[in-house]
Amino acid sequence: MSPSNESVLKATGRSWQGWRALLDKAGAARMSHREIVRWLASRLPSPWWQQSVTVEYEKSLRRREVGETADSGFQIGVQRTLPFPAPRVWDVLLSPRGLAVWLGRTGRLRLEKGARYRTRDGASGELRSLDPGSYLRLSWQPAGWEKPSIIQLRLLDKAGRTAVHFHQEKLPDAKTREEMRARWKRSLEQIARMLPG
Repeated sequence: MSPSNESVLKATGRSWQGWRALLDKAGAARMSHREIVRWLASRLPSPWWQQSVTVEYEKSLRRREVGETADSGFQIGVQRTLPFPAPRVWDVLLSPRGLAVWLGRTGRLRLEKGARYRTRDGASGELRSLDPGSYLRLSWQPAGWEKPSIIQLRLLDKAGRTAVHFHQEKLPDAKTREEMRARWKRSLEQIARMLPG
């Protein structure tokens, strides 16, 4: 979701419309993504705002669809807060039953950087990084996909409650992005049902 017009105005001194007019005047419609970011660097000290303004500008030109970034392709994020402590949620998510819900049937996932896995339905990947109990990042390539995507799972402890975040990037297109949004929502619903028992 894009920051509101009020947020961009407060943080950068210009509204989205103001940035669009300025970028149009500078000829940014003929610039690449990197060239626009470079041009904004002298006007916006924050790299985050440089990227955000560039992406919003590209969307206005219809160069980019919702959920698409220059570096990570299409991406999606889904979260849910569960009324259980993080260690319990982590244990369920990484149990064979929990993995079957969100990753696919693998048995156990070896929790060490570089560990490879394959699911029974043909998806494969590698564990890229890990902070046990709170974060993991892995590649995930279902059968038939040309390239792998990246899945990040993050748990944030909120005084006995846990916010569970799934983020996936490097998705091939907008249709797959929506399919994955539905998948992560379903996965979180199933995990929530598994926890009380």
